[in-house]
Amino acid sequence: MSMKIKNLDFYNSYLHNKKNVIWVEYYLAGVYFFEKDRYAIVSFDKNYNNPQWEHLSLEDLSKRTGYDKSNFAFSA
Repeated sequence: MSMKIKNLDFYNSYLHNKKNVIWVEYYLAGVYFFEKDRYAIVSFDKNYNNPQWEHLSLEDLSKRTGYDKSNFAFSA
């Protein structure tokens, strides 16, 4: 899957100048093809134009990032 970013220069400069940025996406159970709520860490190649998604459970996301699960909680 390929993604085009409209203002690639802005994203390149923004992401390049940020250290320890973690891009996390949330997928609500049943909305996509996941049976349970899922999270993904999105990473890019060095040119920031080839995103890769690593899908994780909340528990694995917490372990991977070092943040408590409550930091990723959503309420209705």
